[in-house]
Amino acid sequence: MTSRRSSTLSKIDPATNQVVATVSDVASSPAVGVEVGPGSVYVAFSGGVALVDPDLAEITRRIVIDGADFYDLKLLGNELWASNASGPTLYGFDLDVLTAP
Repeated sequence: MTSRRSSTLSKIDPATNQVVATVSDVASSPAVGVEVGPGSVYVAFSGGVALVDPDLAEITRRIVIDGADFYDLKLLGNELWASNASGPTLYGFDLDVLTAP
């Protein structure tokens, strides 16, 4: 669950319906896209994508793209796609490159 007002991403335990972890300063877009992938949660924000480690509940990397205003994400195979709210551009990211150290 994301909150654009507090710029947080929260992990909810489905068994208890309780928040078990919160990551701060993750996103501030009007609409925040979230996609779950292998070993990471991807969060769209105005200007890029944040990669969050779900076990550590921390941001491991930010991908910043000048002029991008991301608001939605979709994981297709080994690619993460991000749509741009401020223009007709669709960005594709290879997960191997995105998650490389």
